[in-house]
Amino acid sequence: MVSSSQPAKGRRRKLLWAALVAGVLAVALLAVVGVSVFRSNGESNASSTDGALPGTFVPLTEINADGSVAAHDENQALDPRGSGHATCPVTTIAWAGPLSGERTERASGMRNGVGLAVSAHNEANPGCQVRLREFDTEGTPERAAQLPAGILGDPSVVGLVGPWTSGEAFAMGPALNTAGLVFASPSATSPKLVQSGWRTFFRGTITDQDLGVAAANHMSKTRRFNKVCVVGNDSDSSSDLAPTVAANLGQAAAVGCVLTVTRGANDYSEQVSRIKQIAPDAVFYAGTYLEASALVRQLRAAAVTSVFLAGPDSVYNPRFPATAGPAASRSLVTCPCGPATPKFSAAYRDKFQQEPFVFASEPYDLATIMLAAIDSGVTTRAAMADYFRRYSGSGMARDYQWSANGELTFPRAWVFEVS
Repeated sequence: MVSSSQPAKGRRRKLLWAALVAGVLAVALLAVVGVSVFRSNGESNASSTDGALPGTFVPLTEINADGSVAAHDENQALDPRGSGHATCPVTTIAWAGPLSGERTERASGMRNGVGLAVSAHNEANPGCQVRLREFDTEGTPERAAQLPAGILGDPSVVGLVGPWTSGEAFAMGPALNTAGLVFASPSATSPKLVQSGWRTFFRGTITDQDLGVAAANHMSKTRRFNKVCVVGNDSDSSSDLAPTVAANLGQAAAVGCVLTVTRGANDYSEQVSRIKQIAPDAVFYAGTYLEASALVRQLRAAAVTSVFLAGPDSVYNPRFPATAGPAASRSLVTCPCGPATPKFSAAYRDKFQQEPFVFASEPYDLATIMLAAIDSGVTTRAAMADYFRRYSGSGMARDYQWSANGELTFPRAWVFEVS
């Protein structure tokens, strides 16, 4: 007689192996995704990557324009749920960004952040159901320029979160401003936007120049690096950041070590050789994750141990640690984007089945401010603009208060470390 327990044991062994493999794959997936873990308490020198999964962007600190540490308490952030007793007429918040095209994935954090705030508000306030209308810019200024008529044609729209890029903002801004509609962009970083004289534009992040000033001061004054090399690529993504960093390092700028790489190139041996010769305390790279990955790999292969820093948000991308591999470990990324709290990340995963992407926190905050305005009785575009001009409060990503030209009163950046 053959015991019937043998096939059962075999099945159990197979199930155990399947569970083990699934667990390994899950850990590997999280490592590749490069999620952001909120651990900032205003202490920049605390090592925050201990215990974090490899490839994780761990927030170290928020920094002021002078490079000093700015303590940020996410527990003080405005909650989109409000009191739970709000009542309001039919009111709409609009969102503008890529719903189609190659930039859709990159902009998903912005879109989902707004959606999460509106959903949380409506679930908590049955007497105030705010609608969300989405408008597809396709990631291009040309398409964005065609959208204001549709947005402004809906009288229930009292505010817009967006657009996503500076190019889209330039295209949409004149019409939105003329109509008196608040357009609060969580991710447009061009310093030139405020030169347009718009009265209803509010930037929910900082400019590339703001980031450069804060990063340079943080390196030279807070971290006390004595010699820093600055590398930028030959594209618009680096046109403001790299020169600003170099110009604000003061005596910490390494002589003869402001370098340029060609976007899309793979061989940086010339730049690496120069950096190795200079032997700086740190190397700051301004550009995209592709060049940042290649550069840090080649620096480490050449036994260059200088601290590697990079920015802006185009480097805050899970593909940076994924493509750079172990060479990216302990790299610092300066970003105009803020981190996600554990509570927000859990809600985001539950609703969208993925980790928050870059610029998910700012649109959540900006939508929450609009929702608070609606809860307080704001029903017109003019009243929403007045509310934003007078607003001062904390969000998940940063504190929000605006000057007359729509810039943040306190232009603070974030520093992340790659685990």
